[in-house]
Amino acid sequence: MQRQNWTEYLKPGYGFKRRLALMIQGIALATIGAKFLVDSTSCFVPIPDRVKRTFTWGPEWLRGILFMLSGSAATYYAWRSLSHELAATLAPEHADDNLGLTDLFYERKRQAIGRRVVVIGSGTGLIPVVRAFLLMEEPVYVTVILTSHEGGHLVSLLRDELGLSGKQVIYPTGEHVSLWAELEDGTLLEGATAINQHDVRQKPIRRIFYSRNVRRIKVWEETRGHLTADVLAHYPPDVNPDALKAIQEAELVVIAPGRLYTDVLPTLTLPEIRRAVHHSGAKRVFVANIMTEPGKTDGFSVKDYLAILRQLAQVTVDYVIANDTPISQAVLEKYRLEGAEPVRLRDEETGISRLVFADTGEQTVLVEGAVLVTAPLITETPQLIPYRDPETGAIRMREMAIARHDPQRLKAVLAQLMQKELM
Repeated sequence: MQRQNWTEYLKPGYGFKRRLALMIQGIALATIGAKFLVDSTSCFVPIPDRVKRTFTWGPEWLRGILFMLSGSAATYYAWRSLSHELAATLAPEHADDNLGLTDLFYERKRQAIGRRVVVIGSGTGLIPVVRAFLLMEEPVYVTVILTSHEGGHLVSLLRDELGLSGKQVIYPTGEHVSLWAELEDGTLLEGATAINQHDVRQKPIRRIFYSRNVRRIKVWEETRGHLTADVLAHYPPDVNPDALKAIQEAELVVIAPGRLYTDVLPTLTLPEIRRAVHHSGAKRVFVANIMTEPGKTDGFSVKDYLAILRQLAQVTVDYVIANDTPISQAVLEKYRLEGAEPVRLRDEETGISRLVFADTGEQTVLVEGAVLVTAPLITETPQLIPYRDPETGAIRMREMAIARHDPQRLKAVLAQLMQKELM
């Protein structure tokens, strides 16, 4: 953000001059009123005769009270108005919240001293999770670790709309890296776009990993461009120390929903990140996807997502949060046209176990060793989404009602979990 010269705020249209003038007048009136009031009871500090002649009505003590009240009211109104304008300028994400500078200072301070939470992921599924923490009454300091290939739009959204600082939105590495997928037959796919376009039903993905951009280093010449996954894996990028520090200090690490192979897994496959998550004392939570991804997670249940996390990233979680409310038939039909289905909650199969407490009769369902927490979590909202024209292959946009995690509902579940585990 470009720092403006203070004189810029004196230009027409900002409203600062008007409010400053009103504040000065209010202070002057209050001061004169205080002087009248003092002079009515004391002769040590007389009011100049010129001022007395200007305000000759009523007794001095009454004039003093009236001037003090009107001056104080004008000062308060001017300061309150100016404070809200400044707060809206400094924090546009709170422009509609009617916050003043004092409220903004308190909110920022509250977040800074709050419980440490790290959210790992990318894409649109990340936003409701972050919003859920920011809506909590309990102070929470959220750090978001994005995938290295995530563009600037999401960063702008997190900073400008949600109010996260530069220290709260970070990448796992500062190096030039490439995201790779190794298929079962050894074929390599480079970049998120190529991976997203691949259909795992034809050739499953065996490995996801980041590698330094080998075209910039000697290995490209040594291999003459004939690369294998094993060669690339020997050139992992250096990990951002701020990301490691955030995970080490976290009380809760949340894996956000998103595209499994390009939003959820990449950051977790970095060895240092994986070790930091594993050795952290934080509770680990995965917020499960609402819908499957055609060609990637067809027919998946919650258990399948956790199994892939364990297989490809060697990461396990303590809790998995999943939606248990049905999607409307109209929205569901639109998803099915795209080849997507709701993520199945659970199956009666291996990897599922139940614990029943004898004293209370309460039942806890474990999925791949994680406690399954279910609740109504979704909201259906219209949104412009891209789709591929089946005839031409061109990417087009159309409005479609979609199912998304509701931040308020997600907040309730996460707050309850934090209260149970972190108190």
